[in-house]
Amino acid sequence: MLVKPCSYGFRLQSTHRGISCPVKITGQTYEVSDTKYLLVENGRQRAYLATEHSAACYFVYLENIAGRIEGTEYFNHFDQYLHPDNSPLPNGFDPSWEKTEEMLENGLVNCAQYMTALSLNYPGMRFVFLYTGQNGREPAPSDWKGMSFNNHLFLSGLQLPLGDESIASIDLDLVKMYQSPWFEEFRTGLMDQIISLVSNCKLVMAFTSPGFIDQTEAGKWASYLIKKLFQE
Repeated sequence: MLVKPCSYGFRLQSTHRGISCPVKITGQTYEVSDTKYLLVENGRQRAYLATEHSAACYFVYLENIAGRIEGTEYFNHFDQYLHPDNSPLPNGFDPSWEKTEEMLENGLVNCAQYMTALSLNYPGMRFVFLYTGQNGREPAPSDWKGMSFNNHLFLSGLQLPLGDESIASIDLDLVKMYQSPWFEEFRTGLMDQIISLVSNCKLVMAFTSPGFIDQTEAGKWASYLIKKLFQE
């Protein structure tokens, strides 16, 4: 397994500027922030770890120009029920993938809009929302906000791994639904389920979401995901 600390070369626009998250992998502690992210790979699978969920646009862009993404994959967004991240973009705004760095640096696409930007950039992709919370109640039309997902699934009970032409984008704040220390086993069970679901995905991305979850807690689950996913 190769762990590669990387720099964006610009600063992600964030309402939590300067916050970093420690992530421990194979005995070494790394840091992700609005200027740095991690790439982990083993020849079969690649994973990105970052803070802001909007950085998914940048990672998909990198994989696309490298020829590892064709634009016809299933894109699976894992998050809390009320975080579909598909809010509308400003009228007339063109989120073309060639402008990805500019969009993220200047805050033209934020965490709540990243799914909408991706759906416009990659119209051949199919987008799926896999969510926790609300006792499995299906999102009402008002919850969709902007772009529409091709499908939405409640995580409880899902077992079959996603296909190898799938992309997984995981917001680690979804473990917050079990905030009490007494629910540690439920948090672990949820993460184990997600890891099983994404075990065949060609690309996995996980985000620590400053401001939505304690960053030490998020870093712990990011480390857990990589350890289990790459069997280290």
